[in-house]
Amino acid sequence: MKAVLLFRWYGEDRDKVMENLDKMEEILREIGHEVYHATKEIRSPDHQPFTQWKMLCRVFEEIDESDVIIPIIKSDDISEGMLIEIGYAHAKSKKIVLLIKKGLKHRYLKEAADQTIEFKDFDDLLNKLKELK
Repeated sequence: MKAVLLFRWYGEDRDKVMENLDKMEEILREIGHEVYHATKEIRSPDHQPFTQWKMLCRVFEEIDESDVIIPIIKSDDISEGMLIEIGYAHAKSKKIVLLIKKGLKHRYLKEAADQTIEFKDFDDLLNKLKELK
């Protein structure tokens, strides 16, 4: 199964985001998923500068080929781009597994998701990710 990880990028510690995505990807691969996240583009040796819209369109291509998208919401500050990506995936009838920090509301996102997994902290998120089928 191919999964696309969606996350907030702007306003975040980018090194920490990449480190966390690598840990998540490792777990998902261990349980049999092929994984894409946009930082793969940024880290590529062939990386060329891109606009936000161009990157969004690249993620759309990956969503088109995916079985499931996994947005990660850890604060009330949600990325505009991620909201667009979630809406796009929903319109394409892709399975949405929402990972959301406990205590956050975001009821529309929870209603749009096929599955919602709440987590206390990043270690809890990793443990719950191991159970994803």
